[in-house]
Amino acid sequence: MCVVVLVTGIGHPSVSQVLLSWARKYTLYGPDESIVIYQPANADTFYAQILQNSIKFGAVTDTSLLNYVGAYPDILLFPMFAVGLAIGYNVPELNAIPGAPQLILDGHLISAIYTGKITSWNDAAIITLNPGLSHLLPNQPIRVTVRTEATPATLIFAQGLNVLTKSQHIAESQYIQWPLPSGRIVNATTFNVADVMQSTPYSIGYLSWVYINSPAEAAIVKAALVINVAGKPVGPYPANVKSAVADFGVIPYHTSSGVSRASDNTYSPSLYSPDIAGGAGNDTYPFAAYAYMNIRRAGYENRCRSLGQLSRFVLWT
Repeated sequence: MCVVVLVTGIGHPSVSQVLLSWARKYTLYGPDESIVIYQPANADTFYAQILQNSIKFGAVTDTSLLNYVGAYPDILLFPMFAVGLAIGYNVPELNAIPGAPQLILDGHLISAIYTGKITSWNDAAIITLNPGLSHLLPNQPIRVTVRTEATPATLIFAQGLNVLTKSQHIAESQYIQWPLPSGRIVNATTFNVADVMQSTPYSIGYLSWVYINSPAEAAIVKAALVINVAGKPVGPYPANVKSAVADFGVIPYHTSSGVSRASDNTYSPSLYSPDIAGGAGNDTYPFAAYAYMNIRRAGYENRCRSLGQLSRFVLWT
């Protein structure tokens, strides 16, 4: 008979609400006596702890762990769900009007804001896309929220912008030093970006939609509609993210030897992990990404211990 086993994981905050909910429900209603604990952590902390084998699983929105498969052949990595990266804005004049239409932005506009070419909320380019809001858009400087640490969200943001603008002028990196004067930059981390934007009027920023999808949060920071590749304004909502997944098809399952390649030391992550930013579907949201479950199998004694419980948790979800 299996004893009660504590299964602990950490991972990216953008997917933490989903994993926290699943962990609590599994602990209460799951098919065994496991206690599953999941905590949000930044990417650096996650990678350090899973490589040290001090945690057994976690979820992140990139596939950097594939770079370690050669040295750690017990790594298991697979997509679990997809998430949308919202373009949030805090404009008090728009927040004050109940039922005001959502702001519409396109890739060129967002890129121009983040490269310092558009600096005011009543810029003609913004008004052109939002004629019904022209009387509400204020002559106020746009406060641009940037990340002070490397994060997969920045990479997803850059990938989406480059597809939408049909260029490669934004570096596709987890950390970008944007060409903006210090007085217009609002510094934030993955953990506090929603709070920072809520407390900073006239700010814009990219953040997981789960941070601003409650009525209380959306009253201050709203998600813009973004004109996608097909030319349609769409939001970071489940149906639109699902459309992004459909655009790129099902991606292959991976273990350390499960992808066709010469050896664990000679492979390309692109064999496994196509990004899903900027799909061409009519309803596709352009800033979308997979959330990957990462598991270390080393150190488990037998199936009656944590590996069995963790396997059942993953199958249960």
